[in-house]
Amino acid sequence: MNILITSAGRRNELISYFKRNSDIKKVIVCDMNSYATAFEESDKGYIAPSITESKYESFLYEICKKESINIIFTLNDLELPLLSRMKKKLSTIDTIALVSDPGIIDICWDKSLTTQFLEDSGFNIPTTYSLNEMDGKFDSFPVIIKPRFGTASIGIEVASSYEEFNLLYAYAKYSLNKTPIKEIEGGSDLLIQEKIEGVEYAVDIINDLNGNYQGCVIKKKIGIRGGDADCVISVFDEKIEKWCKLFSKKLKHIGNVDCDLICRDNEVYCVDINPRFGGAYPFSQLSGIDLPEMIVSWINKTPTMKAFSYSAGVVTARTEKYLVLSKTNKLNKLDL
Repeated sequence: MNILITSAGRRNELISYFKRNSDIKKVIVCDMNSYATAFEESDKGYIAPSITESKYESFLYEICKKESINIIFTLNDLELPLLSRMKKKLSTIDTIALVSDPGIIDICWDKSLTTQFLEDSGFNIPTTYSLNEMDGKFDSFPVIIKPRFGTASIGIEVASSYEEFNLLYAYAKYSLNKTPIKEIEGGSDLLIQEKIEGVEYAVDIINDLNGNYQGCVIKKKIGIRGGDADCVISVFDEKIEKWCKLFSKKLKHIGNVDCDLICRDNEVYCVDINPRFGGAYPFSQLSGIDLPEMIVSWINKTPTMKAFSYSAGVVTARTEKYLVLSKTNKLNKLDL
């Protein structure tokens, strides 16, 4: 079995989890940055064109065909809509795209649709304000300013006063317009939401390839750096697990969804949804589950829940690791 991980960046740990499985022959990665550290962990690497280029779809298809790829998935939010639309085409060469259907990706990718989906499904959400409501008399601070289409915490700001809001809204707009997100329709839109204060959790909600709930991993955030969980402790929580089961039933996603939840006054609020392996997934693996093994078992039609078991009370943290990049001049290119 061969796997292709796209926009692999610095996700070396995740690649190593897949390489441990004896059923996986090769883990191939691609990235547009020839200095991406993920190449060092891979069995083979390809330099990719930019996601915004028209030839990017052909690039992915040709690699899958050339390398007899069985599973492909991306680690980049911006690539999810494209890969989702390619599912049927990739299936003609026996490649399974580990990504939800386009309608589900749209719900997660467009934060205005996310808010509507959560509200329609009966989940608690932060109050969302319009720009017109921020008229100088607004006093319900703090508020969060975030892109309608966002990734990697780009453009997310927290304003504690009207004066801060004016400055940070302009800065968020400026930051967003320096990214490829600006090129999509509505890509420069910003949302304004109340900042929920409470206990924060990173949760992996896992469905099989048919969208059936398999389980969840609940991680209480201990430390946060740059908007991402930096240190967590794995916990069991009946209220959050019940929330995850209902969420899975409503969304019917495929594979992993990384959710950010906040508990306030004994109520669960959802503040973000990412339908992919999130940056916090290694915390889950280190707590005991093995999602790569589960994915392989689904493909092989030998499903097992043996890989889905984690321990509460496991404290895990991110760290820094430095590598000599020995493969930079040995990467492959495709002529399209």
